[in-house]
Amino acid sequence: YQMLSRLLRGRPGLSNLRPIRELRSTEAEASIIAMIRDVREVSAKRIVLLTVEDPSGCVDLLVPNDAFAGRGTFLPDEVVGFTLKLAREAGKMHRVTSVERPEVPPARAAHRSDRPSRTLFLSDLHIGSRSFLSEPWARLVDFLHGRGPYAEMADSLEHVVIAGDLVDGIGIYPNQERDLAISDVIEQYAELGRRLRELPERLSIIVVPGNHDAVAPAEPQPALSAAMAAQLPTNVRSLGNPSTFALHGVVLSAYHGRGFDELIPAIPGASYGRPTDVMKRMLQMRHLAPIYGGRTPLAPLSRDGLVVEPLPDVFVTGHSHTYGVDHYRGVLLLNVSTWQGETEYQKMRNISPVPARAALVDLATLSTTTLNFSGRECILGGPEG
Repeated sequence: YQMLSRLLRGRPGLSNLRPIRELRSTEAEASIIAMIRDVREVSAKRIVLLTVEDPSGCVDLLVPNDAFAGRGTFLPDEVVGFTLKLAREAGKMHRVTSVERPEVPPARAAHRSDRPSRTLFLSDLHIGSRSFLSEPWARLVDFLHGRGPYAEMADSLEHVVIAGDLVDGIGIYPNQERDLAISDVIEQYAELGRRLRELPERLSIIVVPGNHDAVAPAEPQPALSAAMAAQLPTNVRSLGNPSTFALHGVVLSAYHGRGFDELIPAIPGASYGRPTDVMKRMLQMRHLAPIYGGRTPLAPLSRDGLVVEPLPDVFVTGHSHTYGVDHYRGVLLLNVSTWQGETEYQKMRNISPVPARAALVDLATLSTTTLNFSGRECILGGPEG
């Protein structure tokens, strides 16, 4: 709450800002910054009733049915600024007249590299799975070594970022052992090391873990342990999940994306097939997994490591096993593909993967080229500027 409320303070739309306990019925209007405790929709009247709280207390609010800007869908535990028309009579509820979310400033300009440099974005390798796509991976390796028609493009590549689920892990879902080609987790990381050594040594490789990796499951997750990282080549840098870092002045945030599991059921119309829509909602809330006590385990830390601060120029996720490229207020959004084919567990959950895609980003322009390795040869898509 404290981190997100600081982002909201000083916004022009939040005048006469005060704690909840200092709301006075003698005033016509005031603003508060509060965390949503409860959401109740009254469909017949097309209104929403909210219970919100701040460190000073809690209050019930009525969100009327007239569609003002920013009403949208309210989620439990998100931090929002409200402008209120204060109730004059006892027993009446304060009415919300406008909503201010932490958001990305609309006029924000992204950083860019001052020289040509490309970064390749991958995710969800799932090394150790019987469904690992070794032939598309071999085509990726050929591309990176300049074997084929796109050698010039590969030559300008300096970095590879992998957004989690590096290995398939053990005991992640029921009967997973049936889907495993490698049933020892240390051997899975040894095989990951062998696969990454197939890539050119000149590349700098940055990895973050996901929910299948051998780290603590609660988010934010730590980097790989020394024992697991020792299995990887020396050009691999292991970071926590999520992580924010800079490449040639461009700020990147890599998050595996388990927060999708919480947000997709809560947001009308959201789906794993349109992951970048959910990423936009994360940026609007400036939080990757705001709902507490649900499907995404959250670590009880004094500082919330899932607040999106600082704002990135490139925001990359995985987890959905689909693929998407989009932009939101100067932020390039990437949800990058998987290197695992469809498993029986995924069939049971009606998950249809879009495998063997990678996003190649020019850090000087932030234009994106989609590389599709799922066929007999690499196919270029894009570029998307």
